[in-house]
Amino acid sequence: MSVTAYVLVMTLIIELDMFGQNVATDIVRDHEGLVNLSSVVIPSGSGITNIYLNNNNFVQIPQGYFTNLDFPHLETIHLGTNQISHLDNNWLLGVTSLQKLYLVANKLKIIRNETFSGLINLRILTLNNNEVSSVNSRIRSKSPQWESLTKH
Repeated sequence: MSVTAYVLVMTLIIELDMFGQNVATDIVRDHEGLVNLSSVVIPSGSGITNIYLNNNNFVQIPQGYFTNLDFPHLETIHLGTNQISHLDNNWLLGVTSLQKLYLVANKLKIIRNETFSGLINLRILTLNNNEVSSVNSRIRSKSPQWESLTKH
């Protein structure tokens, strides 16, 4: 009998800050077959601006998951091509620096009024290839700064 062991490695994209110090800016966990986001350990870090969690098998995002991370400069979250069917109200509460949210190719059907509340800097929300039939106009009125709301 043979045993195959797999080691999943998180990719950190490192840049130099203005003082020449290495700073992680991106966390990439794409194409890893991950199922439960709460079991994914993402190290906190003040320099993280982008999180990529595309092409996994997440069904839901635990309430407060991103809120509890220490990323004061987080600008972009990619959650495309998962199995997400539901987002809790205020699931990103406190992630006020977020500017872009990509939820492409999931199984979302309903977007509630409070789903994206508190995201005062959100400019781009992409919902392509979901089962969302419409986005409540009250959601759009709460976020007039949106440059793009894509839903096909």
